[in-house]
Amino acid sequence: MHIDYAKESVAFTTKNGASDVVAIRTIAVDEIVDLAEKVGSEKIQSIAATMKQSKGYRYVSGHKKITIKQQQAVAEFLVEMFGSAEKVIEAAFNKSE
Repeated sequence: MHIDYAKESVAFTTKNGASDVVAIRTIAVDEIVDLAEKVGSEKIQSIAATMKQSKGYRYVSGHKKITIKQQQAVAEFLVEMFGSAEKVIEAAFNKSE
């Protein structure tokens, strides 16, 4: 995902009344999962690793799926750590304005 698209998605989601956590949860892309794996607690790192592993098997029967609970845990951690969805996006894409 391109950083501009991620920023637009966050802006759209929060403009429509969703929280920053929901905005990050709904766009839990590779860059965000990588960030969680890099800066997260042991539990968050484990969840992120499982999400990365599960991504390739999203629709394959018998394989783990990425759950909303996993996305929620990662999103809550990152928003708490960085303060806002916009700052999470900047950190995930290694950009700052």
